[in-house]
Amino acid sequence: MPAITPAHAALAALTLAACGAAGAATLARGSPLARAADPALCTLAIRETGAGVEIEGRLTATTRLSGSYDLRIARAGASGSAQMTQGGTFTAEPGQEIALGSVGLSGRARDLDAALTVEIGVRRLTCPAT
Repeated sequence: MPAITPAHAALAALTLAACGAAGAATLARGSPLARAADPALCTLAIRETGAGVEIEGRLTATTRLSGSYDLRIARAGASGSAQMTQGGTFTAEPGQEIALGSVGLSGRARDLDAALTVEIGVRRLTCPAT
């Protein structure tokens, strides 16, 4: 039986550490593999219009599901400040895209702080702004 030298042990430890780091990075939230495992894909669309800003939460189901959402918006600008919250429940079929809250505001997108979270069972998704 060949002896394991300290150099072999160090090389094996480095290889295992590199594999673990690569696996963790691949499955990190937001990676294609993690998104594929989510029951839904969601986004928070923020668009500037001639009249102000439109904000809309969107969800595309990957399976039949139901859950709840929470849309929070804070605005601060020369015309004042405002805080709004919308929320509710939803049901969606596989492949179905649905709207989860919609708001139109005066002002500019850079003056907003908006967040959309979706809960499906015990899963909580934080939806990226687009």
